[in-house]
Amino acid sequence: MTHVTNLFRTAAAFALLLATHSGWASTGGDDWPAWGGPHRNFTVTPGVIKAEQPIELKIAWKKELGSGYSAISVMDGMAVTMFSDSTFDYAIALNVEDGSELWRFKIGPTFPGRFGSANGPISTPLISQNKVVGLSAGGRLFALDRKTGELVWDSDLAVDHQAEIPFYGFATSPILYNNILVVETGGAAQNAISAFDPNTGQVLWTAGSDTVEYQSPYLLQTSDGSQLVGITNRAVYGLQPETGKTLWRFEHGGTGHPMGAPSGNLVPVGGNQFFLKNTNQGGMLFKIEYANEMYQVSEVWKTKAIKGTYVIPVYHDGHLFGYNSRIFACVNAETGERVWRSRAPGDGFPLVVDGHLVVITKNGRLSVAPASPEGYKQIASLDLFANLVWTPASFAGGRLFLRSMTEIAGVDIVPAQSVVQAVANADGMVPDSKFAQFVKKAEQAMDKIALVDEFMAEQKEFPVIEGDDIVHFIYRGEASDMALMGDLVGWRYDRPMHRIAGTDLFYYSSRLEPDARLTYKFLKDLQTPLADSLNSRTIRSMFFGPASWFSMPEWKKPDYLEAKASQTGRIDSLQFKSAITDSSSVIEVYLPAGYDQVSEAYPVAYVHGGRGARGLGNMTTALDNLIGSRIRPVIVVFMPTFYDGRYVEYIGDKRDTYMRIFVEEIVPLVERTYRILPGADNRANMGHMMNGFMAFYTTFKHRDLFGKLAVQSMYWDEKEAITHKGLLVSAHQKDLQIYFDWGKYDFRSPLESISIVESNRSFAALLKSRGLRFTGGEVHAGAGWGSWKNRIDRVFETFFPLSGSGSN
Repeated sequence: MTHVTNLFRTAAAFALLLATHSGWASTGGDDWPAWGGPHRNFTVTPGVIKAEQPIELKIAWKKELGSGYSAISVMDGMAVTMFSDSTFDYAIALNVEDGSELWRFKIGPTFPGRFGSANGPISTPLISQNKVVGLSAGGRLFALDRKTGELVWDSDLAVDHQAEIPFYGFATSPILYNNILVVETGGAAQNAISAFDPNTGQVLWTAGSDTVEYQSPYLLQTSDGSQLVGITNRAVYGLQPETGKTLWRFEHGGTGHPMGAPSGNLVPVGGNQFFLKNTNQGGMLFKIEYANEMYQVSEVWKTKAIKGTYVIPVYHDGHLFGYNSRIFACVNAETGERVWRSRAPGDGFPLVVDGHLVVITKNGRLSVAPASPEGYKQIASLDLFANLVWTPASFAGGRLFLRSMTEIAGVDIVPAQSVVQAVANADGMVPDSKFAQFVKKAEQAMDKIALVDEFMAEQKEFPVIEGDDIVHFIYRGEASDMALMGDLVGWRYDRPMHRIAGTDLFYYSSRLEPDARLTYKFLKDLQTPLADSLNSRTIRSMFFGPASWFSMPEWKKPDYLEAKASQTGRIDSLQFKSAITDSSSVIEVYLPAGYDQVSEAYPVAYVHGGRGARGLGNMTTALDNLIGSRIRPVIVVFMPTFYDGRYVEYIGDKRDTYMRIFVEEIVPLVERTYRILPGADNRANMGHMMNGFMAFYTTFKHRDLFGKLAVQSMYWDEKEAITHKGLLVSAHQKDLQIYFDWGKYDFRSPLESISIVESNRSFAALLKSRGLRFTGGEVHAGAGWGSWKNRIDRVFETFFPLSGSGSN
């Protein structure tokens, strides 16, 4: 579909060339002065990699640096980035030769990470001949003297310019054109894109009305001048740099998913065409044309070959190179069709240097390979960082500049002195196991297939459990690549399986605790997720979809999750209309067997995220079987959702509204409607992950209402720790009964700063430091209801034991 503006131009012809960057003064060809480099396309041709000449990567210097996502800008021997020491955020300038510090500027209190992000700045600073411009995650736009790091001017985008603060904080990186500084501020009052005087911070113009999150502006050089291009969640704007006048506007049709339009950046694809990752399910190519005194912007193609990623692809010689989730892919820029995909080099951030892909992976490995449609063929690599990396590299003066969440380094590309032999990957192997002996025997056998057939026939179940602490995951079938997914390896992650050469048997081995129980599945040929067809134990999991599960020998399957009780409770549907939100809901209330035949009152448990507890958690069946045999009768209220049932409702902007509905309306309604024992000691507040935070939050905000708190795998990040740990201070909390558990293999993403495991360990330590005892702790289990439901008995026995009052 073609989108046409009604703005006319007097220019005769329209020919788009490469994007350019212009500073307050011209920059040298060896500089990388801002986000994406001199042309904002993550591509340079310095002549350091020559055809047919072997190369190697050599660390020039490396030093400690705090967390943050800011990339490194370089000019005239100075490298500038931003970071956090978890107390304050800073801008810092380093000498490119040895990494020594030139100056640092304290921006302000650290911007805490939230929902899996790390602490610190996200935007990349911009360097000119005499100033450095930066933007903090909290919205402080500032200009520093380039030589001294002293403040020249600053402005608060949210306070002074009514900019909308994105969920993770401001991430857009400024661009400079002549004497105009452009920042994507975001706003609904014609202030989505703003221009400032770089010498004073005075606003020159604003344009557009839309949400901006993590996009950055771009500069086009046309035959009749320059255009600024701004990207918002809904559209792409072409603007006159001097005035902010809209020359064209293109509705890109993107989604609000963080991996969609909010993290989209333009990638020039030759001539007048540009790639934009506009949805989490793919991206699009569009072209800009000028004809009949009118700009026309139209879609060329859509593709799903680049999707499910925050990473910006790069372009070289007719092809795009980017990520399909964690898998590297090459895409034909003319058609949008995938050319190849590769597990190597791993999920990371690409540059193009002299026609070669230079990729720093999220686990800290730096790799180089020709940018070729013939496949990914690595020619050099270096294990650079041990910590997580979430920042693309920069290149200036013949040197790469890179950072992790704990270090920063300069790396040179030099002629190779020797040939380095590849080391076999030992991950997924247990060398001293009986299975490893079988693998060795099979690899040496003349008739490998017969030996594998014999092995498979001997197994009673899959995965294969060896002894009480080793598991072997087995897949047999035609495939070029197999990987393991699930609790053992983490969310949005997989580990390659090993293949017995000359056979169709793939395996992954690991040691585990004797009482572990985990969910898993396979990924076939880099794209197709599969449950284990050799294992009849299947599950619909929260995080991995249809999957398989297994247990180690000492794990005991609960006997209360299958219907067998002679007397069962019933679900009562309580109609509810909120005066606070003027909306209606149905509250499902579990009434124990015999409720209608007696007049006694009961304790009550409120379960947030009630739909999941009743569905995936099978909690009503568990209650039927536990009541009367292990716990006393209890009424259980399954809380509905009022918004999306996720972050916004339980932790974000709607948190306090939800709490008011719950404590001011629902609790009184339930206790007017049903026979409930009075007093906080007879009320339990329960939740899991995000709604577990709501259970915590409402309990500690309303100790007069709740005397019992149960949370499993509670969401607790740096921002919540800073904001809410004060709730735990009061001495009167110590009589609160708490059940709290989480899994050693709980929800976590190894390539992101997300770990329920670490955050719950931190919360447990905080409880103990406040003198608050709890029952539960870390268990050898995974994530979601597949894990939580196996401990429903522990939760209710802690609070409502058959013998009388529960205790911690």
